[in-house]
Amino acid sequence: MNSCYICLSHSIVVDNIEGALICTECGSVQEENLTWNEIHFEHDHNREDGWIGFEDGSKSMDEYNTKNECSIPESFWKEANNMLLKLPTKYRGRVKKGVYANCLHQVCMLHNTPRSLKEISVLLDIDMETINETCKHMKTYQQSEQKNTIQQHSMDQDNEFTKMLPRYMETINSYMMDNSIDKMNKNKKYKLIKQICEWLQNENLMEGKTPHTKIVTCIYYWFEHKEDDQLLTMTKKELCRLFDISIVTLNKSYKQLLHNFSNL
Repeated sequence: MNSCYICLSHSIVVDNIEGALICTECGSVQEENLTWNEIHFEHDHNREDGWIGFEDGSKSMDEYNTKNECSIPESFWKEANNMLLKLPTKYRGRVKKGVYANCLHQVCMLHNTPRSLKEISVLLDIDMETINETCKHMKTYQQSEQKNTIQQHSMDQDNEFTKMLPRYMETINSYMMDNSIDKMNKNKKYKLIKQICEWLQNENLMEGKTPHTKIVTCIYYWFEHKEDDQLLTMTKKELCRLFDISIVTLNKSYKQLLHNFSNL
């Protein structure tokens, strides 16, 4: 007899609409691409709504009422399955069942649809001991997701600076040409952009300042501390006027930048 790959129940029925095998205990679709759907009820012609059929009739009415009242949207089941598939380890049997319950609980919390672990344990016919034992696997997933989010944020920020800096360099060059100042050549611009990008990879650099303020401050720092090409220069006042930033703001961010560099 067929058994569910999640809860090992033998309550497998054919969904006449989708033509798939469905577990009436936990709602899983018994297919190779393993997606989760809402619990499909068996039809009772004496009622407008469906009801959950129990194989041996041993389930209590309290359990049925809990399952009926704890309805969870179909999208939550699918999201929980995707979360399960993203975990670095593949689970089987009882452990897989417990991990999935924790995934479903996490999805419900993320969507502000509170469902207790106790409700989910009854819904999926899983004992609380199994759920509690497997919650550590969800912590691993959450830590991994948090790390990926931080890395992605850092990459997005680096890309943002990389795209913005060439425009700042062109603005400076145009100003220099208009004011008969030697402009930066391509090699100089490339080195400056590369240097500033390296500085700004440190997220703690001038923490709390906008990307615009950070870039202008780094440019000013570069002009103040460059060792070659003394003719290539811009004053603080010129930079502030050119990039529409107040001298007070630049002074504060520059002081913060010097403090950050001293601690590197």
